[in-house]
Amino acid sequence: MRLNLRHIISRFLQFFILLMALFASPWLSAQSKAAPPRHLKCWLLCRHPPRLSSAQHALMPELSRRQRPLGWWARNLAFLTTPFKQLGIQGWHDYPFSGTISGVIYQIAKSNDGFCTIDVRVKSLQQDRSEVDLIFDYYLRLELSRSVGREICRQVHKNDTIIATGKFLWDGDGFLEIHPFCVERHCPSGLNFLL
Repeated sequence: MRLNLRHIISRFLQFFILLMALFASPWLSAQSKAAPPRHLKCWLLCRHPPRLSSAQHALMPELSRRQRPLGWWARNLAFLTTPFKQLGIQGWHDYPFSGTISGVIYQIAKSNDGFCTIDVRVKSLQQDRSEVDLIFDYYLRLELSRSVGREICRQVHKNDTIIATGKFLWDGDGFLEIHPFCVERHCPSGLNFLL
């Protein structure tokens, strides 16, 4: 019995290392400024991504709720969970549209997988240079990859205004978010810069 348990644990670790190796190559190559992180379409534990065809549909009240702060587990075990998300397990579902949002930051978190999570109260949203009408208070999460958010997490603060352009995605954790490829931050002092 003891030998079998060791064998099972050994096989599991080999499988996990193989998965990490398969994941690491495309993920590391995707960290250049020109390319967003690569991921497979969510295929397991996706929590039923809603069908959306535009940014206007994305801002339904039931999809735009204030997020809880990222917990200790989410921040410190992300190096284990993100590879599975990028392989499509409780991962991301891409939508065929992008948008530019302006919003006020209400919380920021950095996890050990290199992602920076910024939650904002949306002030304005544009899709294809057309303003989308905001009827209610809307909240969205910005997930910044290493290539985009390396410096952002250190430079932004609660109550700063931030402008981000990126793709809308459904996160398998059960909410809508944007993965920006361009971020501009307006400092309270009025200074702004593009990263």
